[in-house]
Amino acid sequence: MSLVNFIGSRIITAEAARISAPPGTIIRGGYRNIVLATPMRSGTHIAMDLIMNNLPRYRRRPLYINLDTLLLRDLARDTLYDAAGYVVKTHFPSGRVRNFRPQIERLARQSLVVIVHRPTAEIRASLQRWVDAGPDLPRIRKQLANLESELAEFHTFWQAFSPYNVTFRDLFDAERCQVIVSDIARLTDHPDTYCKTPLVPVSKPMLVYLNKALTRTLGRHAPRIDTTIRSLR
Repeated sequence: MSLVNFIGSRIITAEAARISAPPGTIIRGGYRNIVLATPMRSGTHIAMDLIMNNLPRYRRRPLYINLDTLLLRDLARDTLYDAAGYVVKTHFPSGRVRNFRPQIERLARQSLVVIVHRPTAEIRASLQRWVDAGPDLPRIRKQLANLESELAEFHTFWQAFSPYNVTFRDLFDAERCQVIVSDIARLTDHPDTYCKTPLVPVSKPMLVYLNKALTRTLGRHAPRIDTTIRSLR
C-alpha cells in the first residue's frame, strides 16, 4: 500500500460524518437528488466531485450519501427519498445490494440519474490494480470473475430511468466537464449560477493530496472537494 493510500485509509479517513452518510445524518434539502450510478472503478468520486465543486446547492453536510452502505446498515429512512437534495452514489446491482431493488427503484424514479460509462477492459485493469495493491478483497475478485455479466445487468437496469450519460474520459476533459455541469444544473433546476472549477492537473499530485486532506478535515468548507479514495486510475 502506498504512503498516500495508507494515510487516506488509516489516518485521515473518508468515513466521517461530515463526508458521507453513513455515518453522517441525512438532512432533507427540499430539492432533487442526483443518483450517480457507476460500476466500480468508473470515476465515481471524480464525477461526484465535479458536481459538488460546481453546483453549490449540492455541497452538503454530509457531502454525499453512500447508498449501498446505507441500505446494508438498514438506515434508509424516508429522509432519503422525496427531494433529500444530495449526491447519492451507488454501484447497484453489485452483489452487496442486489436484494434492495425496490428501494433503489423508488429513489431512481424521484431523482436525476447520472451514469458514468467506462470501457470494460479499463474497468478490469483498474480492479486488478486494486487487488494487486492489497489487502485481499474476495468481493473484488468475484467481481472480476463476473465482470461482463455484472456490467450487462447494470446497464439494463439503469437505462430504464432515462439517465444522463457521461463517459469516464469526459471527466478529464475541461470543456466537456463544463457542458456536463451546465446540463446537470438545467436538469435539476439549480437556482444559483454554477461555478466553473477547473480540473486539477494530474501533473500536480501534491495539490491533489492537499485537496483530499482538506476535504476530509473540513468537509463542505474545503476550498476544493476531493472525495477520491485510492490513487488508482
